[in-house]
Amino acid sequence: MSEGVNVFLDVALQRVLGIDPRKESFTVKMTDGPDGDVGGNEIAIMVREYGDNAKIVGIAHHSGCAKDPDGLNNEELLRLFEQELCISNFSAHYSDRVVFCTFVKARKVSL
Repeated sequence: MSEGVNVFLDVALQRVLGIDPRKESFTVKMTDGPDGDVGGNEIAIMVREYGDNAKIVGIAHHSGCAKDPDGLNNEELLRLFEQELCISNFSAHYSDRVVFCTFVKARKVSL
């Protein structure tokens, strides 16, 4: 599991924003989904290191996007990561908050 992105996040939170992520909550918006190498690992690392203090409020990826101003459900994000599923598989069942998902389907175009 690559820890590099989280090192930069931790430094930015503490040194630039003055937030102790182990004691205070913070929000994150991400590009790359739970099935992506960087995004998926970062979700797992943030939950491991910061628990419920890490509030992922938005994810945009090739299959769509999900947004919740209160934070997407961490358990559901970890399920997607562990099963290597993209964000379009996010289930609102895991949250009683409002979640918006937009699904994008690619189509083959001949030139």
